[in-house]
Amino acid sequence: MTTENHRPTWIDRLRELVLPIDCAGCAAPAAGQLCPRCHAELVSTRSVRLSCRDGPDRLGAGWYEGPLRRALVAYKERGRRALAMPLARLLSPVLTVLDGDVVCVPIPATAAARRRRGFDHVGRLASALASIDARMHVAPVLRARRRPDSVGLSATERVRAAESSFRVAPGAASRLRSFLERRALSLVVLDDIVTTGATAAAATRVLLSAGVRPRAVIAVAVVPPLYRKINLPWVVTSRT
Repeated sequence: MTTENHRPTWIDRLRELVLPIDCAGCAAPAAGQLCPRCHAELVSTRSVRLSCRDGPDRLGAGWYEGPLRRALVAYKERGRRALAMPLARLLSPVLTVLDGDVVCVPIPATAAARRRRGFDHVGRLASALASIDARMHVAPVLRARRRPDSVGLSATERVRAAESSFRVAPGAASRLRSFLERRALSLVVLDDIVTTGATAAAATRVLLSAGVRPRAVIAVAVVPPLYRKINLPWVVTSRT
């Protein structure tokens, strides 16, 4: 995933509490996390659906560009944790393509990434999404194995790094299968950004090996095909 490195310090967090906040989308002074112009642009973002030949469809709230890209970088790498809620609100309509209640399995951060950022950004996003969408149930059943940070990796290196990146927590597979069968729920994998799709594909394979099949991968943003360096096994089938 393409991000910028910056670990928030306690001074950054104190500044966010006591000083005026810059807009996460354009850096202009703002009363909240986003200025009215960037908020309006994000609200009007068209969702993206990618149909895959060898796995579940990828559903994104928008392309990874403009204010959405800058807001995600601010949330993920600059400690703007309050952005979890506006990003979750942006992502919530994507779930309307799925019938009934949904069980969401967030992509877990590695221990090193959690220490560097100070929080698990996808886990926090999942919790925010569940708080505004009554159909959402969060099942943090995946555990991350040690792997290199994807920042700076080529597309091919991302695919290699994603292999064997995850495992299912002990005892979680049977409980998840039982919960899904008892409630007839849909299962989705949640990530922040789809770049090559390698991370989501690796998580999907682990879940399949545990006896559960994700219906879709959902993400806040999808990197446009123009910026990718390799051919990928999907096509853009719709934007709404």
